[in-house]
Amino acid sequence: MQRPDGYPSSPPGYPASSPAPRPQDVDSWDEIHIPAQRSGGESVPLKSVPVPTVVPVDVNGHGAYPAQQPLPKFQKRAVWLRFPSSPWLSTYSMYFFLVVGVCFAIGHHFFYSSLDGEVVDDQLRMLRWGTALAFACKASLTAAVLSAFDQQVWATVRSSFLSVVALDSMFAATENPLDMLNLELLTKAKMAVAMALFGWCAPAIVIITANTLLVAPPSFMHQDRMCRGVRSLNFDLEEAYNWTIGISQKQSGLKPLSPVLWNETNRDQAKSIGYYRRPDTQFWDLVQASTVLRRPITYDNSTLETCARGWNCTVRVEMKGPGYKCTELGSGVGSEARNLSQQSGEISPPFDFTKQLLPLGELSFLSQSFEGEYSQPQMEEIDEGGYPTKRWPKNFAAFRTEPIVWIGYVKTAKGIKKAVQP
Repeated sequence: MQRPDGYPSSPPGYPASSPAPRPQDVDSWDEIHIPAQRSGGESVPLKSVPVPTVVPVDVNGHGAYPAQQPLPKFQKRAVWLRFPSSPWLSTYSMYFFLVVGVCFAIGHHFFYSSLDGEVVDDQLRMLRWGTALAFACKASLTAAVLSAFDQQVWATVRSSFLSVVALDSMFAATENPLDMLNLELLTKAKMAVAMALFGWCAPAIVIITANTLLVAPPSFMHQDRMCRGVRSLNFDLEEAYNWTIGISQKQSGLKPLSPVLWNETNRDQAKSIGYYRRPDTQFWDLVQASTVLRRPITYDNSTLETCARGWNCTVRVEMKGPGYKCTELGSGVGSEARNLSQQSGEISPPFDFTKQLLPLGELSFLSQSFEGEYSQPQMEEIDEGGYPTKRWPKNFAAFRTEPIVWIGYVKTAKGIKKAVQP
């Protein structure tokens, strides 16, 4: 038996003891007695605990409340603060993340739909935006499912009887996927297992959606047109080129670069004619750089001027250029190079290849192309400004023939091993 105050009642044959006072019905801890069973059945105090006096300190530090606020007495009843209970307060995050995740999924769908069939422009940036939307969708839906998982776990605990092992596996299902293999958990908490399984499979959202945006060359976008800004070689422009005025190419609007530099024969522009001086410095630097690097020399974003971003352009350049015929005039160590015979006559080599090339000389390659009408200078009798001081020859400043290019090179004979690179 139990008394109303919570203590057990007296055994049969013993007088009933008076009920113990409740803490909320006394004014001091000294009045509280803990009942003890004795032979006389009386309730005697086991211990009287003195209550220390606590003087509250106010904001002014004087050790007492203001006069208008009396000292508080011993509370006789406990006061509990109660917040308004609503099922939405404990599950609002679940619904919030669910709505946010669906919004991100819809935004990802419409974003990729807007790119379908369009010309590819800044593909890397578009893939980054798509991946960001997919990751935000995955994170929001996972947060919503995990919040629902917590609610489902406690609902399962209240409605089903589970063993300790099954309870431990259910609470750890989102941290260890092997805990979902518990047979009791699979039979009595199917919904909780399904939610935990979604949390483990959610990263596939980001992986799968990254492959939904592909790039394919459309066959119907084939177009033939003149591409402005394509660099080319046009030797016909030299026929009407005046180096003092210059010339512009009307088709592209570009200013051509002349491959040579010119001098004048007279300070009077009306009586002056231009004559060849030497190759242009800028043109010569481009030729040497292209020869050393073994590729065309281009500047930054030059392809965007001829082919817009997102297009795959194939350019075909047609030009007329000089053709050369190669003639071998000598071969072997100690051999003597013979003269070159052509319609205009015979011409001897400008230098002795045998003495300048290996093994007698120090060079393995030698080229000479500035001879004859392309020699530098064209006349010996010129002043500092390049003007001839004497009357120039009849065919002065006229190119009647193509330049003759003399080339000497050394190659390894058969049966001789190549030298080891140092």
